[in-house]
Amino acid sequence: MKKWLGRMFETRNNTPAFDTYYDRFATAQNVAGVTVNVNSAESISAVYAAVAAISETVGSLPLDVYRNTEDGREKAKTHPLYRLLHDAPNHYQTALEFREQMQRHVLLRGNAYAEIVWSSAGRVEALLPLHPDGVSILRTSTGALLYETTNKEGRTKRLLADEVLHLRYHSDDGILGRSPIQVARETVGLALAERTHGAKMFEQGTKLSGVIETQPGTTKVQARE
Repeated sequence: MKKWLGRMFETRNNTPAFDTYYDRFATAQNVAGVTVNVNSAESISAVYAAVAAISETVGSLPLDVYRNTEDGREKAKTHPLYRLLHDAPNHYQTALEFREQMQRHVLLRGNAYAEIVWSSAGRVEALLPLHPDGVSILRTSTGALLYETTNKEGRTKRLLADEVLHLRYHSDDGILGRSPIQVARETVGLALAERTHGAKMFEQGTKLSGVIETQPGTTKVQARE
């Protein structure tokens, strides 16, 4: 919490050229031959219920800003960030909805992003969630990170690292988080394959199709037996 809150008060740098590209969440197939992605994984009731339970719990937890005092600490209700984190991070979401959405993105895609909107006075005015599927990370020649975002209309925009709140899940490189769905794609794919197989069985009236061959000279009575 302290780490990314502190970044909101850093001085922003100029945008340099980039040389390395980090792919966004991808669709993959497993051994069972089933396509595994976020949408297919969420269609499994166990995955949906687990994501809902965790994200709703995290979203309902209070998030306060405190200041140190001689006697310990107290809520800093007059701090500019208190309203954003405790009440509403933007004009269309409550703090609960924002945290729930960010947690859901982390659980399904391994990464959650929000654009940090700065005022001309250098204060954070809003946090705008970004869909992970529309974010690509670019690495500059100096090692800095740029976030290239694409909206539903196809328009792109590049943001500096201090203009993005980025939450990562179990990152291997410190840049991109790992998607739990991708890590467990074999298990998820097996569940999808089993469900599809079961549905086809019921569609056929649980009757197995096939032909039984007998040896030449076998009578009908013997064949029935």
